[in-house]
Amino acid sequence: MALRLKDVVKGSMLRSPLPELLLRKRALQSLTAVGYHRILPTPDINFPFDEALVSATPDEFERELRYLRKNLDLLTIKDLLEGINSPKGLPRRPAILTFDDGYEDNYRIAYPILKSLGLSACFFISTRIVGSSIVPWWDQVACCFKFSTVDSFPSPFGDRDEPYRCDCQYRKSASKRFLAKMKASPWPEALTYLESLKCETKIDPSGFSRTPLFLNWSQAREMQEGGMEFGGHTRTHPVLGRISNEKLLREEISGCFEDMTSELGVQPLAFSYPEGYEFAMSKMSDAQILGAGFKISFSYIHKYAPREPKSLFRLPRIHSEYGEDFGAFRIGMATAP
Repeated sequence: MALRLKDVVKGSMLRSPLPELLLRKRALQSLTAVGYHRILPTPDINFPFDEALVSATPDEFERELRYLRKNLDLLTIKDLLEGINSPKGLPRRPAILTFDDGYEDNYRIAYPILKSLGLSACFFISTRIVGSSIVPWWDQVACCFKFSTVDSFPSPFGDRDEPYRCDCQYRKSASKRFLAKMKASPWPEALTYLESLKCETKIDPSGFSRTPLFLNWSQAREMQEGGMEFGGHTRTHPVLGRISNEKLLREEISGCFEDMTSELGVQPLAFSYPEGYEFAMSKMSDAQILGAGFKISFSYIHKYAPREPKSLFRLPRIHSEYGEDFGAFRIGMATAP
């Protein structure tokens, strides 16, 4: 009964202009930072990597952009910083568009759609995997569980952790649990668990990547000339909050800043925390981000950002991983914390 009532309320809401009214009202008091990852057709059963990162289909992405453009004042990071620091201030409903990780579909699919609509987004990239076919660790985990040659295997995290089942019924939850355990481990030691996973499942994820997974520097420069912005996302996408070695943090963060400045000819303004939740951030990382030269940083905590933030670091973003469900996108934008 409760579920049925919830569906009725949702249906009524979607048939009304209420989501738009809520979005526009909240946007008057907030900064709406929207976070995307990948833009691809709906993944089929053979998709080897993490389908949860497919934020929208191409058609849905264009629909969402038109919706956001109609209801919000979309800015670049440069415009945002200038507005925050100017007596003139920000427009009525300030908003920005962001992408994490720099997958090649950001160039091939997202960029042409953004450009055709006269919009800009900031793409956060990890500079040591730019242009590569390297399968990142989170996609490796997904791949191993999807194509495992065994039904289960013992946990590499210790006897108190249950075995991991790879059959269809439990695969998704097991993969999610494995990732959570891995992210909770000290870095880079956590990567040894990934090697254990590949050994136990007898899967080599690199065999599923035959073309570059990530956009290259030439494409990034083309996008930059076309009005897009680029921000830092470390060099190799570690979980920064699990790194205790200050030298390694500096290598990941300042190294990323230096790589981007060298390759793109301009200093990046913004940084995005990999993983982006509380456990993935730290005061030591904040200091390194500021010291490297970044002017603003973003988490991936799902909520509206303050319109006049006390700090320009760890600003939250609203997730947009709704695939092709435009109704869920409308409600998600309107009801984010």
